Order: sequence, then structure tokens, then C-alpha cells
Amino acid sequence: MSVQHNEKEMPHDGGWKVTVVTGDFDSASTEATVYLHAYGEKGESGPIILGSGKHQLFNQNSADTFQVDFGCIGGLYKLRIGHDNSGEDPKWYLEEVILHELATGKEFALRVDQWLAGENEDGRVWKEVPVPLIGGDSLSVVVYQVQVHTGSKPGAETDASVYINIFGTRGDTGKRKLHQSLNHKLKFQQGQVDIFNIEAVSLEKLRKVVIGHNGTGPGDGWFLEKVIIKAEEEDKHESVFLCNRYSLALGSQQKQSFLSIF
Repeated sequence: MSVQHNEKEMPHDGGWKVTVVTGDFDSASTEATVYLHAYGEKGESGPIILGSGKHQLFNQNSADTFQVDFGCIGGLYKLRIGHDNSGEDPKWYLEEVILHELATGKEFALRVDQWLAGENEDGRVWKEVPVPLIGGDSLSVVVYQVQVHTGSKPGAETDASVYINIFGTRGDTGKRKLHQSLNHKLKFQQGQVDIFNIEAVSLEKLRKVVIGHNGTGPGDGWFLEKVIIKAEEEDKHESVFLCNRYSLALGSQQKQSFLSIF
């Protein structure tokens, strides 16, 4: 296994050494650009670009080490890692992420063991992993069932790619593509309810969603009635986010549109 080392370690608050291990499978490497996002009790790092597979990173059976600064985010509780699905061969088998806090010497080995591939049935290119809290416990990983209700008004449907970000009292899911409806072959048709699953570290109490599309294809004036989200692993409660409006005004020259629903 080859390992790439960064510059000399410079311990400081927020400084971490991150080792990303790519699996030993055929085509496990990726040409995509890989991002990392850290969440702590006092805030989040924002997206951090680790690099691109086009530059001899994230090769099969390799470990790439980076020194990153998460900033003053407090006690780390989750990590999101994934890629932008770019390049001729973006799919990636991520085996493990190893975190080493430079100031304290604390180390966490986070197993992933998963393909991140937009071409797969679930279209997943991101993975969230809980980081052990003080005392050794971790937040649970939850599958959120997302029901998207397209309205019955004229021109309500869309063929565009739709994305959602779910926010709670513990962070957000990040922008996720609603890739494949669990109950319909064609998504987001007039008067239709589509169901999707999104896996994430527990957000605890849900607060809002940001949802919208990229404006590609016909029907970019999508009429969204509401979004209902349920996490069966946590409780039977449903969070309902009412919208009842077009994502874009009919005839608008805009291409992309995202709505915040509380």
C-alpha cells in the first residue's frame, strides 16, 4: 500500500491529519475531486477539497494523507466525505478514514467500506460517519424517508435533477441528489408522491429543508406541494414542510432554483 505524506506537522487548534484509504478492488480508484466536511459542537468546517484523482490521488489500494484545518468547531461529532462525480471514471471504493488531531494526539479510525458511485442504483456519492464523542458513544446513523409531493397544477412536473439538503439541530445532510424514486420509474410527475431514502448521521430535531433543481430538461417550473420526512429508527414522528409554490415562475429565464422550507 502506498502512502503519500504531507508537509511537517504543525500542531494547532483545529489542525488534523486525515488519511483516506482507497480499497483494494478493481476500479476502486476515482478520477473525481474528493471533498471532506467536518461537524463539531460549535460549528462546521465547510467543504474542504482534498484533491482530485486525476492528480495521482485515491488510487486502488492506497492511503493518501492530508493536513487540514477544521477551524474552531469544538468537539468533532461527524464527518462527511465524498466526491463531485466528475471525470471519466468517478466511482470510488472508500475503505476507511483515519483522523489524527495534531494538538492532542487523539486518533479515530472510521470504517466506511462502501462504493460511492453516481452510476449505482442509489446514486450515492457521499458518506457520513459518526465520530466517537467524549465517553466513547457515537451518534446513530439514520435513514430518512423523504416523501416529495409534486402538485396537481398545470406544468407541475419536472425532468430536471432535484437536490435536497435537510437541516436539524445537529447540522445538515449536505446537498443530496434525489436519484431514484423507490415507488415510481418517472420522478416528479404531476400529482405524484415520490419516496427516497437518505442516510445521514442523526440530525436530531429537523428544522428546515432546502430543495430545488438544476434547471435541465423540460418542466423547470416544478410545482412542489410539500415534503414529508420520517426517521423510523428514531421515532414515528413525521416532519411536514409545506411549500405550495412553483420552484420557478412559469416563463422565468432562471435555470436553477432552490427553496428553503421551514
